[in-house]
Amino acid sequence: MQRVERHIIQPNDKRFNSIKEICHKSKNLYNYANYIIRQDFIANESIPKEYDLTTKLAKEKQADYISLPAQSSQQTIKLSNNKFHSKKLANLALKRDCKINDFMHKSSDFIIKHCVEHKIANIVIGKNKEWKQEIDLGKKTNQNFVSIPYNSFIEKMAYKCENYGIKLHLTEESHTSKCDPFSQ
Repeated sequence: MQRVERHIIQPNDKRFNSIKEICHKSKNLYNYANYIIRQDFIANESIPKEYDLTTKLAKEKQADYISLPAQSSQQTIKLSNNKFHSKKLANLALKRDCKINDFMHKSSDFIIKHCVEHKIANIVIGKNKEWKQEIDLGKKTNQNFVSIPYNSFIEKMAYKCENYGIKLHLTEESHTSKCDPFSQ
């Protein structure tokens, strides 16, 4: 456990102005580093590493970078760099989630259309609680399999079945291929 000491500094404290100045320099350095990261990304489609950024700022003799203590400067640059990565990761996650949602809609729609064309009135979906937790298909396959939003698929199937008058049945799968001696 790491303990932290908190100091509340009022405007009438003798250290207030120097701390305010350091905070202002840190903010300026953060904004400047963020600007450099964005410009590099636009020009080269790559994000500069923290080391490259600190080297560049040291060579430029950037005023805020030099006037702050070394550790404070480097931590400020690290924060700026991490923020950009987080935004990029969030955009990638959103793109992935939209693709998965689109696929779930299309696949459930495909099944419903098949049922309507062939006059199928009942759909049975097997579902076990925590069935993904005990799966062992190999590391990579497990990661891909566990990320499939099965409940989302079932919800989409349920409302589409309701729209077309098809009955959806959820059943436990305890006596299926796991127990079937002929499935091996």
